[in-house]
Amino acid sequence: MIGLALHLQELADRCKTIGRADRILDWMIHAAADQPDTHLPAAYTASMDAAMTLFPQGLQFIEMNLSWDTVGCWPAVGVRWYPPDHDGKNWHACVSSGATSALALCNAALTIRSRQLIKSQRPEGK
Repeated sequence: MIGLALHLQELADRCKTIGRADRILDWMIHAAADQPDTHLPAAYTASMDAAMTLFPQGLQFIEMNLSWDTVGCWPAVGVRWYPPDHDGKNWHACVSSGATSALALCNAALTIRSRQLIKSQRPEGK
């Protein structure tokens, strides 16, 4: 499980750094995220609707915004979100980004899945 969590985080990081939609990455996401078996994966990296199918139930979105990536000098999209187990006491939101809205959503969804897998492997109370 930890290996899968690390792979999901690697894919999330790739979504953050790649500058455009990528069908090979779509195939990799489809396989790693255990999506429904179809002949072709959804265009996760190109479509916001497809990227939204990667999210677990219970996620609380705060906002999505367009900003400027000052390091790479291109527009970037940021997604702020609370994890599904957010209890209202912890006001720290997580931020995921990408060059497009779909890539930012993929980054966020895969990061959440990775964190949930890691959390499920921890002993109670840790």
